[in-house]
Amino acid sequence: MALKKSCTKIITKFDECAGTRAREIYLREFENYRFLQSNILDNIIEEVETHHLTSWRVGIYMGLSIPLLINAIMIDPNNRLPTFDMNIQIYACFALPIIFCLGFGANIVIWNRAQINYRYIFELDLDDTVDFQQFLEHSFILQLPALFLFLLIQIIYLDFSGMIPNLSQWFPAIYFCIVSTILLCPFPILYRSSRWWLIRTMVRILLSGFLQVEFCDFFMADGLASISYSFWTFGYFICTYYNHTYDIVNVCNIPHMWMAPFVAALPAWWRLMQCLRRYCDSRQYFHLVNAGKYFVSILTSIMVGPKRIIDIPATKFAWIAISVSSSIYSLIWDLVMDWNLFTQNRRLRNNLVFQRWVYYFAIISNTFLRFIWIITLGSSTTLAFVAALLEMCRRIQWNIFRLENEHLHNNTDLFGVNSECAPKIS
Repeated sequence: MALKKSCTKIITKFDECAGTRAREIYLREFENYRFLQSNILDNIIEEVETHHLTSWRVGIYMGLSIPLLINAIMIDPNNRLPTFDMNIQIYACFALPIIFCLGFGANIVIWNRAQINYRYIFELDLDDTVDFQQFLEHSFILQLPALFLFLLIQIIYLDFSGMIPNLSQWFPAIYFCIVSTILLCPFPILYRSSRWWLIRTMVRILLSGFLQVEFCDFFMADGLASISYSFWTFGYFICTYYNHTYDIVNVCNIPHMWMAPFVAALPAWWRLMQCLRRYCDSRQYFHLVNAGKYFVSILTSIMVGPKRIIDIPATKFAWIAISVSSSIYSLIWDLVMDWNLFTQNRRLRNNLVFQRWVYYFAIISNTFLRFIWIITLGSSTTLAFVAALLEMCRRIQWNIFRLENEHLHNNTDLFGVNSECAPKIS
């Protein structure tokens, strides 16, 4: 692929310099070469990258998790421990990033099959980068699903079943320590370079505004913005162990604490700082327009505080007005800038990786999910979690087309070669 693109560029340059029109003639002859028509190398690559044992392990993790989760959910409410209400909020906080990573694994499956070079775009170490099957199995690499989900559901089952009631209040802390230990393991095991890549990216996000912005910085920060539910619900985890209580009404009523909406606004704040830094570096005006989008998102998150705590018609109306503005602003930016649709022609754009109906479905579903916050107008914690799950699904879908757009941009400039087949430059 890289050789074909290189030859195409060379022939095009030759036509420009020599004033000829030989490009089509040469390309027709070039297509007849056997190395372009043969699938032998592609088949060998597929055989090397196919891990049937890994797929089996992922199936085992999921198969063991689902029955335990159903069993935990079906426990008689009369037999619930006093820690139930607190712990279920903490487990929901932990579950959302894991499920998001499962969706990111689905993104990698799609990018692989569509030949979108995510490894090059994310600047991953090709000598120690997992394919999508390994990615799904080794959740400790990037907080990914299979193993961590299995461990979480095991903890939930042990907790809610009441098998060890004396440890119920400590189960969330045990799980948190296991996850932290695996992610921060300094030894050259468990795909250390990929774990360090994640930690490095998280540190760069925390320092947003002080460092030059890379693609993976704002891509990951956008992902964090879609799981802001876990940011403010993590307050339950801190409160229960700091105050040594599981009183979710009187002591740890996180939704009615003024700090919660500001914590939930952190991902949008990081993206705002990244946009301002990119404007300072490039002086391109559209970065300021993008910064405005995240400024409105910050206002939306902060206004949740008055809506919940003061709870008068004026605060609710203000929150609805800002939320509608933020959703419309973000929706337009999704379609026009992030996905680059409707900018080159009225029918999507000139270059498409997927079939047209896929884009129309994405446009409709993205529009619907941008306004999913409407179901949180009440005070139901269940609906709040459902809205967070649906927002996460929207982001997983957004990831596909955002990276596709970046891949097409790179290929236009002959940057996005197939790094797996290209020689490594040291």
